[in-house]
Amino acid sequence: AHAGRIVRFGRAPGCEAQLLSYEAGAEGGQGHALLHGRTIRYRVGAPGAQWALNSLAAIAAVDAVGADMDLALKALAALEPADGRGKAVQITAPFGAFTLVDDAYNASPISVAAALETLASRPVGPGGRRIAALGDMLELGPESPRYHAELAGPIEAHGIDLVFCAGPRMAGMWEKVPSSRRGGYAGDADSVIPLITGALRAGDVVLVKGSNGARMMRVVDALAALAGPKGD
Repeated sequence: AHAGRIVRFGRAPGCEAQLLSYEAGAEGGQGHALLHGRTIRYRVGAPGAQWALNSLAAIAAVDAVGADMDLALKALAALEPADGRGKAVQITAPFGAFTLVDDAYNASPISVAAALETLASRPVGPGGRRIAALGDMLELGPESPRYHAELAGPIEAHGIDLVFCAGPRMAGMWEKVPSSRRGGYAGDADSVIPLITGALRAGDVVLVKGSNGARMMRVVDALAALAGPKGD
């Protein structure tokens, strides 16, 4: 489109902003990149492998407009997930404490796979398990059944201990998940709640993810409510 200047970002050699490595962990990530040939190392406060290229794009944009890079890197280091976008909270229930990861605002095959990878990196408590509660991914078109079924791959690859599924589209994945990893299946978010709450124990880490229309936020609210009413 006759752009006057093009800045490429990615892992490929030749990109003006080239990602050399990114170590993603439960508390954030560490990036190492080349920006127009100079080395840059930075931290992202939010967890998730998806931040590798997202952060690089932001750094490239900051550089392109001549903004303050030091301030930008400080902002990336202080970045925290928003509600529904991977925010993790500790819930103290009557049976003990567990970690709730609220990623219920949206879902796609790529973002679910990334969330499962991040879940695999999160530490569990003594006797705890890594649990995924997944709702339907919407607006995927005619290939939707295949996309859902293929999520069984990252479930197995990342060693997720237990899976709960909600929604008719997720039934395809549920059928592919080994019986040893099956926690429970229900037709909608409300119906899967008692299956999850009845299986939880202290030390668990629970990821809740799905498209907004799958109403998995109701699962998040129900799990958060296990802490009981807050005091004054």
